[in-house]
Formats: sequence, structure tokens, C-alpha cells
Amino acid sequence: MLSVLARNLPSVLRCHRLVTPGTLLNWHRRLVRWKWRQRAVGPGRPSLPEETVALIQRLARENPTWGYVRIQGEFRRLDHRVAAATIRRVLRRRGLPPAPQRASQQPWRSFLRSQAHMLLACDFMHVETVFLKRLYVFFAMEINTRRVHVLGVTARPTGAWVTQLARNLLMDLEDRAGCFRFLIRDRDSKFTAAFDAVFAGNGTAVIPTPPQSPRSNAFAERWIRQPALPRRSARADHSLNAEDALRAAHTEILAQRTQIGELLGQIRDLQAEWTESAIQRITTENTTLKQRVRQLTTDNRTLHERLKAARSNLRFQDRRVADLEARIAEPAPKS
Repeated sequence: MLSVLARNLPSVLRCHRLVTPGTLLNWHRRLVRWKWRQRAVGPGRPSLPEETVALIQRLARENPTWGYVRIQGEFRRLDHRVAAATIRRVLRRRGLPPAPQRASQQPWRSFLRSQAHMLLACDFMHVETVFLKRLYVFFAMEINTRRVHVLGVTARPTGAWVTQLARNLLMDLEDRAGCFRFLIRDRDSKFTAAFDAVFAGNGTAVIPTPPQSPRSNAFAERWIRQPALPRRSARADHSLNAEDALRAAHTEILAQRTQIGELLGQIRDLQAEWTESAIQRITTENTTLKQRVRQLTTDNRTLHERLKAARSNLRFQDRRVADLEARIAEPAPKS
């Protein structure tokens, strides 16, 4: 924002400026780091040697049925004291599941590669303004194409707000919404049951990542950690600029009001043309026509019955004439 404001300065001031927009951005980054700076903590527990970590991974891969306690026992045989919790933490960092699932479970990386065209990922990122106010941006990414949908920006995100943005995302995807079968998200409390129900209605299964494992949602995390200037696209700038969005919405509302006014004018013209007396006259004529149609239908039915009776009498007369002709044609009896 500082660099954009600097571009709007008059040409005389820009020629005599002391700093460049890049320097302003660097000052802002330093100010943000100073705000969130924390005191250095002590060294804490020493980390495991690389040889021990490699040996834990080798034992877990070569023996899929061994649990954490069994691996700990093997280390005791080698005169190494390693806690079962440490073994579990090392295997989790390397993406190795517990013993019952280690032999049959598909690796997360293979799952992402094979199902990339059916995957969506969503997450939050924060943006520091010039006045050190933190804004939260909610976005969704199509894993296959790396296309990012910036859905909304707010200072205080809530569960209802996130649920409504999920509905907006499905509306924006339109026909392509049915192509996505899985959604990857973290375990943030703002992802409520209503949020999951929105995607469940679309046939999309929600996959929560394990606790404190940002690598499970690596594509979204990588996009967040990119440098600020290359990351911001036209869509992101438009979403962050609320004034442009409000202006577009105001223009659309004015256009809809104009259309509504035209429709109301047409309705008034019709009301002026069709007066109450004209409507009454048309109603009376309609009633008279219905009565005439009903009378003609009755007369038609009567004529049909008379015609049917006349045809029956005609057939009877034809049979009598045929009998008389037969009698006349018979020879007279001899005496």
C-alpha cells in the first residue's frame, strides 16, 4: 500500500524522494518483526544425533509390525536410551504412521499425487496493514492447477463467516464443484460442523490434518510463505481492496433498481390501459361465451344420440326390405 501511495505523488516529489518503495516495504517488515518479537529461550533438551534418527527410521521401515516400545527395546539392546515418545515424534515428523497402519497405509505424498485433480485445500493467512492491524484472509486452492480462490478478508473470523464463504466457493465453482472429492483443512476451531456439512452436501469428504502438522497441507502453506509481492495476484488485490468491491456492488444495485423501475412503469401502463369497466366487460363476455359453449355441447350430444338412433332404424329397415325381397323371389307352390 505504501508503494502504491508513493506512485500517486507528483512527479516533482518523486524525483526528489529520499527512499524507494522497496525501502518502505523493508521498514514495514522490520516494524512487523519488532512487534511480534519474543525473548530468546534457553537451549532446552538437546536434539537426537542424526545417526539415531536414521536408525529409528530404518527399523520402522524394515519392520512394519514393530511398535514404539519394541523399537525402544532394540535400542536398549544396543545400549542406547531413547524414550518411546521420542521415537513416536521422530516417526511422525518423517511421515511414518504407527505399527498397525505402517504396512498397509498409502503414503500421504502418494495420495496427494494420485488424487491431485480431485483435491481442494483451504487455510488462513494474515496480512499486517500500515497501522499494524492484522487482517485474516481465507483462501482455497485447487491442488491440480494451483489456482487460488481468495474468498474473504476480515479482522475477526468466525465459524458462521467461514461457513458462508464455503457456500460462496461452491457457487463460484458451479459445475466443477462436483469434480472435487476431498478437502484438506487444519483443525482450527473456526472450521465447524456446519462448514463440513456444506461440502458433504456436495459429495466432498473433508480430511482434517493431524494436530500441529502443517506439512500435511503443504500446498497451502507454501503459498502462504511465498514473498509478499509475488504472491499477490490481481484477484488477491481485488479482494483486499474492499472499496472496489463495494463500488462494483453499488453499480450492480443501481442497474437492478433501473430494471425494476422500468418493469413498474410497464405495469402502470397496463393498468391505465385496462380499466375496471373494460375488465368487467371482458369478464361478462367470457361468461356468456362459456354458457354458449356449454349449450352447443349439449345440442351436439343430443344430435349425436338422434343420429345414432336414426342409423339403428335404417339398419332395421334394410333387414326388413331384404326379407321381403327374399319372399318375393321364392317360387309359388304348385297346386
